[in-house]
Amino acid sequence: PMHAPLGEAIKNVAEDPNLKLASVFHNHDHPWERGEKYLGSPYGAAVDVVKESFPGPLERTSVLVINEHNRRALQERYEKESHKLPNVMDFNDQRFGKKDAYNGDLMEALQEIHPFPIPEDALLLGQVTRVVGRKNIEASIELLKGINEKRGDKKTFLVITGEESIGDKRPYKKELSELAKRLGVSEQVVWAADIVKP
Repeated sequence: PMHAPLGEAIKNVAEDPNLKLASVFHNHDHPWERGEKYLGSPYGAAVDVVKESFPGPLERTSVLVINEHNRRALQERYEKESHKLPNVMDFNDQRFGKKDAYNGDLMEALQEIHPFPIPEDALLLGQVTRVVGRKNIEASIELLKGINEKRGDKKTFLVITGEESIGDKRPYKKELSELAKRLGVSEQVVWAADIVKP
């Protein structure tokens, strides 16, 4: 969530002509992406603070965003160039993909909640995100279909860990379920928000 007082304070410091600071802002989300959560307040002054403070001061500032969608949005809304710096895990780190106390019972838990069998030798693809339109989860469902076709089996499963976002006005989870059904992979999509917690 956005911290409006902190955002306003950072903006004020970054824009102070006496300090002449150059700054870098790394934005994960923007207020307009959260539906009514930030810009739908009945308090006009609160909306003004959000609009003025986020995505941050744009003069003398380099802006980093996490994806191409946000890069284009900043360009279209503010004519501001930004650079993409995805925030993803380092998969070369050998700690990833190993069973431990936290994930050791994941397969068993998935088998309990999923209405279709998941074989022990299944390949699990993780979509670790909220279920919200801008996350483009369609691409993962299409990838799932392609992997299963390439492997010649249906032993690859897409595990979607997030809950549907309350700020998204479209029935995105329903759209994804319908897409998976059309592509013939609905039995390989596992909705796991109830068991995967931060």
